[in-house]
Amino acid sequence: MVQKTSRLYESSTTNNFSMVLIFGDEVDSSGTEADGRVKVSFRSREGWVKKSHLGNNPVLEAYFIDVGQGDSTFIVTPGRKKILVDGGLNDQASRFLAWKYRLADVDPNDHLW
Repeated sequence: MVQKTSRLYESSTTNNFSMVLIFGDEVDSSGTEADGRVKVSFRSREGWVKKSHLGNNPVLEAYFIDVGQGDSTFIVTPGRKKILVDGGLNDQASRFLAWKYRLADVDPNDHLW
């Protein structure tokens, strides 16, 4: 069964967690394993995720972004092709993409498409 969410535990042994990751969130693994969990980092947070919740097969992702006069759609295919549909005239879609791909140095006035 595919897990749709996973907890980011504070340690390899406790059940205290700092956040919930959703299906498709990309984490960086340190390779350290203990008690069925793997040490990972996600957006500057470190923690432990159940090893059985990690996978290597990309999934289809779809995001719907409020861009003011409607919604933009951002799709990432399992082959990692990225498709932005109707990004709008404001910076909402580019701000979402900068957040999603951790593009801290991107000027929000620069269009990413």
